This record gives sequence, C-alpha cells and structure tokens, in this order.
Amino acid sequence: MKILLLGAGGLLGRHLHQRLQEIDIAFLPLRHADLDICDRKASLKALDLHQPSVVINAAALCNFGACEDDPSASSSINREAPIWWAETCGRAGVRFIQFSSDYIFDGTSVRAYREDDLPNPLGQYGRDKAALEAAIHSLPHCLVLRISWLFGAGGKTFLSMIPELLMQRDELTVAAGKRGTCLHAGYAADVVIQLLNTTASGVLNLAQSGETSWEEFADNALEILRSRGMQPRCRKIIRKSFREIPSLVGNRPEYSPLDTSRLATILKAPVQPWYEALEQYISDLGDMRK
Repeated sequence: MKILLLGAGGLLGRHLHQRLQEIDIAFLPLRHADLDICDRKASLKALDLHQPSVVINAAALCNFGACEDDPSASSSINREAPIWWAETCGRAGVRFIQFSSDYIFDGTSVRAYREDDLPNPLGQYGRDKAALEAAIHSLPHCLVLRISWLFGAGGKTFLSMIPELLMQRDELTVAAGKRGTCLHAGYAADVVIQLLNTTASGVLNLAQSGETSWEEFADNALEILRSRGMQPRCRKIIRKSFREIPSLVGNRPEYSPLDTSRLATILKAPVQPWYEALEQYISDLGDMRK
C-alpha cells in the first residue's frame, strides 16, 4: 500500500501525517504549496509519478464566511476538485477517501443524523459538500467520511482554541444552543488508518460518540484544566444565544449530531465518547506546555 495524502498542511492532514509516520506504511504528504488539488494537469502528473494505491483528500476550504463570500472558490475546492479526483482515481483503480460535513443538513431532525438521511444544506459550504457526496458516494472505490466540529492541536477552529482561551482570558463568551457531535483530529486519524484495512465504501459518519454543545464543551474543558492543575485564568463562561450571532445563523444547522452506529459496527469497537477525546486533547496540550 502506498498513500498519497492531500491537504497535509491542514488540521486533519497534519494529524494524519503524524499517525502515518508512526506505522510501517509508505505515504507521501502533499500540502497546498506542493500541489493545488484544483490543478488537474499537476494532479495527473502527481498520480502518474507516485502511483499510489490510496489517495486521502484532507484538503478543503473550511472557512464558512469565505465560502459564502466566494462561492466559486468553495465549489472549486470543496466539490469540483474532489469529484475529479474521485473519478480519476476510479479509472486508475486507486481507492479514494474523502471528507464531508454535518453541514449538509438543515438541523430540523429530532435525532442524530444517519448516513442515509437526505441532505438539505443551508449555506455554500454545505451545498458543495452535499453535491460532492451525491456525486461520489456510490462509486465502489470511494469512502466518504462525514465529520463534524473538528478540533485538535494547532487547529484554528473554535473548539480547538477553547482550552487556550480559557487559560488566557478572565471571561469567555460561547454561542449557546447549538448541538452536534465533535471530532478530535487525532482520533479521526486513528480511525482512518483502521479503515484502510477494511473494504468500507459509501458514506460513513466519523465523530466522537455522544451529543454536545459549544457551551458544554467549554464547561468540561474548564473543569478538566482545573482538575489537572493547569490554573486557567477564566472565571466565567458567558453564554450568548446561537441565534443572536449573525455570522452563525443562516449557513449552519442548529442541530446536527451524527449517528456513529455504523462506524462502531465496522470498527467492531465502541466509538470514543467526546469527553474522553477532550480529556486526551487537554492532556496532550499540557504535555506540550512542559
């Protein structure tokens, strides 16, 4: 097996890079500076030169404001390029692993979303991911991993920054009322590596088990920091309604947890709960601060 890892400079890509380095497997990490996945000529050259058996595409435009402001760029990176890669890999007999998002849903469900639930995206990012899923989910060589609320070391996502913000600020304002599932990038990388040894295809939800909210995540992070003697500066977490923040309303679902039952079946093991992943993340951050 030889893996071509696209988007190796992003949050998920960096964790995949790290995990792949720890096992005996041939892989080539490519950052955006090494290869623009939208450049088809350069992409064909990379495929021909490196002859991978698996391509993992962790490249994406995840800034939701940027996606709304420049829908053309969002479509190119989040929809058109991955579809081209999936089809091109299929013709070459190469397995293709792609990431999607819980933001393909509108948040009106009364239960966690399953793999076969119909999408109804609210924003440009979600529309592009939904179109991507629709185009490649039935291709036998493709595995689409639907993720949500990614966090991890070095990440710029809000959940990634919460522990450090709690260490630095007297107060932290958190959008309240939005519920979903989160995903530690390290755990995601571990699962992807396990899935390489399966024949899983189609769409698969990849998230920590259990629903949470941004305010619950922050409350637990503060408690864990204190229990580990890390002396967070924050003394008050201020809750502001999700609906009162214009940048969060309109293009993101208010309720979007992902059902991980199928993932547990494939892994033949329980999916790690979100609070255990948060504890591990904070433990890792503590080790980095020493």
